[in-house]
Amino acid sequence: MRKLIGLSAVACLTSTPGAPNTPTLTPDDCVFIAQYDALNDYTFASDFAFMAHHTDHLERNIYLQQPLKKKLLDVEISLAAASNIDQVDALNVGIEDFFLITRDHTPIRVTVREFGNLETESKGILVIFLVDKGNIKIFADDFNSNNLSEFSQYIKRLMNPGSTCGILTVLFDEEFEMSAMFVNAEHHNTPRAIASCMREEAYNSLGLTADPQGNVSLFSNPLWRGEPSEIEGDFGYGYRDELMLKMLYRSEFENGQSYAETQVEVAAIIATECAG
Repeated sequence: MRKLIGLSAVACLTSTPGAPNTPTLTPDDCVFIAQYDALNDYTFASDFAFMAHHTDHLERNIYLQQPLKKKLLDVEISLAAASNIDQVDALNVGIEDFFLITRDHTPIRVTVREFGNLETESKGILVIFLVDKGNIKIFADDFNSNNLSEFSQYIKRLMNPGSTCGILTVLFDEEFEMSAMFVNAEHHNTPRAIASCMREEAYNSLGLTADPQGNVSLFSNPLWRGEPSEIEGDFGYGYRDELMLKMLYRSEFENGQSYAETQVEVAAIIATECAG
């Protein structure tokens, strides 16, 4: 994998200080959760537990259940070599939004390196691959040579015109967390598409890996997914996304715990802190 990680995304960001431990739910949080439960097909607690414990199967339309896995190490973002550098400016829009939501609502730091190979020791890494017809063979050959044939299969499926982007976790333990984000830059290479993919997949990489129940995308419902930007159809992070991250990074939720445990704990937190 090292030879794939060369020139990184050039962004105006360096690092975030990391937010403190999340406080208890505020009155505004409780009002929002009550409104969400009243207006949505699924409760806030149900969606949180689902998103923290499910992920899409590579073939899509199938959700696989998994233990909770939230990122705990500082994240360093890199753009894989051979990606289309002309699209970096669009990518940086999404990176900046991710930088801000991570800074304000999680205890982890985000760094974007300007040049050079990444140090892969004891840190979290998010590598971005902008895949198109000009570089797909380069990426596939490198994946195959590093015994990552499932990645080669994934990017071939990704190149279907209807596919946009996705994320895969390479390794995940107490000392090393690596995620790879893939964007179909052949068919979806507008600034809006690149930035939206960065927002959604980077957010998912923190540990809320599934789309909300009943939605085809994290940003498919503008009522809960932020306000429209100047670009029609493009949505940023909303109050619900912020509250989901604050909930995820509470001490009650630990890596390795089960879906059933999370369902019980998140419901108990809301019932206790929003009582009255």
